[in-house]
Amino acid sequence: MDKFLNSSRKRDNPEVISYIEKKQKIRKYDDSYLNFGFTITVVANVEHPQCVVCLKVMAVESMLPNKMKRHLETVHGNLVNKPRDYFISKLKAMAQQKHIFTKQATIPSKALLSSYKVAWRIAKSKKPHTIAENLILPAAMDMVSIMIGDAAAKQLQNVPLSDNTISRRIQDMAEDINDQLIEKLIG
Repeated sequence: MDKFLNSSRKRDNPEVISYIEKKQKIRKYDDSYLNFGFTITVVANVEHPQCVVCLKVMAVESMLPNKMKRHLETVHGNLVNKPRDYFISKLKAMAQQKHIFTKQATIPSKALLSSYKVAWRIAKSKKPHTIAENLILPAAMDMVSIMIGDAAAKQLQNVPLSDNTISRRIQDMAEDINDQLIEKLIG
């Protein structure tokens, strides 16, 4: 009777813990899941199913054929009888879209450094954040186009200087200074 009343002893027992860990089965992606319009994506080193039509990333527990089929029937009912080739083309389009997005979303390192330097100067001079977009960038473009050329001036347009960006850069620098100060006080 004691063994049924004392449940904390069960949780601390290594045999019970190993049994529970063995019982939890993590499914692996199977190529046949593409018939339901699903591929995989890795989130925190764990495979998650991802719909190639709506790009929705599902929970790990959804890596079951019946759950994927239910998603296809309820969300994309008009695609139920589509052949596998249709989902393969969607998968290729999704991969290409990811490649284009990462290519467009990356900021050149020199432009990023320039943005931080401008934000530092604005914070140091205690001027409004909009001054970067309204005054500094146009003035810098004028100077560069006169001294170097129009091609170099166009490259300055890659430097992100909107008021939200400047504000975020100043916040990042303030947090970094705060972290450095805490490290020096502690260590």
